[in-house]
Amino acid sequence: MLRCSFPQLVRRIGAFVAGALVAACEGPTGTGEGDARFDGAWRYEAQISGSTAQLVGQLQLDGAETGSIEGSFSAELVEMSGQRSPVSGLVGGSVVGSGVARLEVTLAGGQIRTHLSQLRGDSLVGDWVQSGSAPASGTFRAARVR
Repeated sequence: MLRCSFPQLVRRIGAFVAGALVAACEGPTGTGEGDARFDGAWRYEAQISGSTAQLVGQLQLDGAETGSIEGSFSAELVEMSGQRSPVSGLVGGSVVGSGVARLEVTLAGGQIRTHLSQLRGDSLVGDWVQSGSAPASGTFRAARVR
């Protein structure tokens, strides 16, 4: 049973409604705005900290104009020896500010790589980190494919 006075009940309901309205206005990005400049195909290169291996491939992003980003990732892990291994996954994320997006690449096998991406001209640049059973981190750059 609810044990509060009528004025307390009105304040609680008012606070709940105000919180719901703020959350609804913010949208999936926390900024309430999208940034269509993230949409499109990107030629992706990433360095892995403490390793000579490199990731080279393509990133496809869509939906950024709404603030919620989806896409795909397809690349090869290139070892210094020349050995190549395919790496692919699905992308989800959001625009977190003007020219800034947080992208999560869920790789086959379940590993998640979180990228903090900043637009610089026709490129995305930033850092990435992978948590879980095989932690890793590094930097990346992606140039828009024309």
